[in-house]
Amino acid sequence: NAMAKLAANESLESQSKSKTSANLTNAWREHMQSRSFTTEPHHLHRLGILAYFYCLLATPALFLTRVLPQLSPADSGWWAAVLATAFLVAENFLNYRACIIGHHEHNVVHCFHCQRTSPAVLAWQDGGDRRQRCLACQTESPPRSEHCRLCNLCVMRRHFHCYLLCCCIGHRTHGHFLALCLYSTVGLATSSLAFAIYAVDVGGGWSGLLLPAAALRFAAGSAPAALPAAVFSLYIQLTCLAIAAIYGFLQLQLLLRNQTPAEIAAMDRRYRLDSCYDNLRASLGPARYWPLLLLYPIRIEPDSDGCNWRLRSKRS
Repeated sequence: NAMAKLAANESLESQSKSKTSANLTNAWREHMQSRSFTTEPHHLHRLGILAYFYCLLATPALFLTRVLPQLSPADSGWWAAVLATAFLVAENFLNYRACIIGHHEHNVVHCFHCQRTSPAVLAWQDGGDRRQRCLACQTESPPRSEHCRLCNLCVMRRHFHCYLLCCCIGHRTHGHFLALCLYSTVGLATSSLAFAIYAVDVGGGWSGLLLPAAALRFAAGSAPAALPAAVFSLYIQLTCLAIAAIYGFLQLQLLLRNQTPAEIAAMDRRYRLDSCYDNLRASLGPARYWPLLLLYPIRIEPDSDGCNWRLRSKRS
């Protein structure tokens, strides 16, 4: 029975994987339908997604068509800016996609919408090591799992719920989320600086950074329409920059400690290993793959399967 159950689950996993690879929109809709957006912060999800995709799509378009020509770089500098913009947009989208798909495919203990249980959890349950049951969804969850009331799912080694991604950061998406925060911070900081320089130059001084002043200059005909659009985009970029930097700092701290926020609050240091390097390996896998993770969101197997964890060595 256990082998048949595991085979059936692997078949469902392969079908789901091919579906998510074929169409990200359908995969996203599939695991979104299992959530209740009637909870209080549902508007934060929508604002976060809109702001993120505005920075991902509209901001590069405005930068390449309006801001960059005004800065008048040399030919080599112009092409370098275009290539850097394309690289940052691609890296952000690929890591965003990896976090969304990895959450549903690898982090969730049991998805009630598609009736799929993680293979690692099935093997752990068959082994008889059942130490906790989630009181919210009545699911037998492995150690370090935590229930998210927004996702309405139990997530393996859950760090927190990200409103920009509209999903939790868990066991197999820690590296992708860290890369996403890194590239988002670099891209948003660079573009914010370029937009600020453009607003000061076109707006006739530091007053060009104020949206009402930029709108008045446009209404008076002394500034192009791109000026208020650039200032408005600058405000959104600075907000997303602060959020991405905070998320990235928190994620890095948790990875270096190999602890979840719940474990830190409970002062549980059983899984905090002897060195920061060992803690990073527990989440990001072998160190030889870390540079590749910055170039493309490859799948790296962490030291743990999400259910069985290495414990801290006992010191005398």
